[in-house]
Amino acid sequence: MNITCKAIFFALLFLLWACGSRVAEKETAREDSVIQNSTKDSASIITDERSKNQINENNTTSKEKLNGNQGKIDKLENNSKTDSVPTKSTDTQISEATGKPKKDLVPLLPEMIKVKGGSFKMGSKDPEAKDDEVNIHEVSVDDFFIGKFEITVAQFKSFVEATNYQTEAEKTGKSYIYTGSWKNMKGITWRHDARGNLRPESEYDHPVIHVSWNDAMAYCNWLSEQTKKPYRLLTEAEWEFAARGGLQSKGYKYSGSNNIDETAWYIGSSQDKGTYPTGTKRPNELGIYDLSGNVYEWCADWYDSEYYLNSPIQNPKGAESGISRVVRGGSWHDTAEKNRVASRFNGNPSYCGYNIGFRVARSQ
Repeated sequence: MNITCKAIFFALLFLLWACGSRVAEKETAREDSVIQNSTKDSASIITDERSKNQINENNTTSKEKLNGNQGKIDKLENNSKTDSVPTKSTDTQISEATGKPKKDLVPLLPEMIKVKGGSFKMGSKDPEAKDDEVNIHEVSVDDFFIGKFEITVAQFKSFVEATNYQTEAEKTGKSYIYTGSWKNMKGITWRHDARGNLRPESEYDHPVIHVSWNDAMAYCNWLSEQTKKPYRLLTEAEWEFAARGGLQSKGYKYSGSNNIDETAWYIGSSQDKGTYPTGTKRPNELGIYDLSGNVYEWCADWYDSEYYLNSPIQNPKGAESGISRVVRGGSWHDTAEKNRVASRFNGNPSYCGYNIGFRVARSQ
């Protein structure tokens, strides 16, 4: 091979080597670029995931804070409701009334109706009127609130379970029942019906019975403490004013009607079987139920058969002392005459029985 050919041969080899090096460099650069980009993408993914996790953590924290704040707000709102009754957790206890585990108590507050005060003639000269009501006299009462219904078994149960209160019947171990004749029977409490049977929970909308005047006052005091409102029993004058329909009175003989079957559970409509759910008869002019019939209702006053002879005109509160408390309204076990709005009755403050309950009042 001559010198010229050799020169050309080596020149071609050099060109091929140079081209291969450039291709290799480019491939290396491309691979480096892919690796770098891949690294960047991975870093980006990791960063994105960290950002997402941080966002999720922030969102979770925000939600937890929001839920926590909402809980606080709800608590504050509940506490701001002055008629709200605080409850206690009783999950591990068994209810004596139902035999089931107790849950957090649900406040069962009496529904109240405002009665505009005014004046009326208290007493009656009905043919059936007794001596203690015939001295008709002028009476004026201020505005007050009255329970729309008699206190139910369920409402009284919430009080007992919140306080572990023992009623008079539980302390003495007996209360009066009626099974064709009345008798003082052992083991009877507010959990029982008029005949001495343990009430099913389906009857907890009946008015509570087997409770004394002292028990009724204890319930009022507890309700006052929980709601920060002054619950109490009605005065006898307030009771009669409300039963007559207040300033909207139409002069009915019974509370809400001259036809007792429309407005009262009494011996003629109850068939002498016992109490009935509250609010199932016709209300009176003010929208109040069962002021005639179902159960007698304890009033705040000491009873005095001659009190009407010297009763003050403005907001009378009964005798200064006595041995029995006023009871009003008649009951499921009584005849029509005892269910009249003017009819008076009385009982020892410690008496517990099958036909006496109560409703609450407030001055404000």
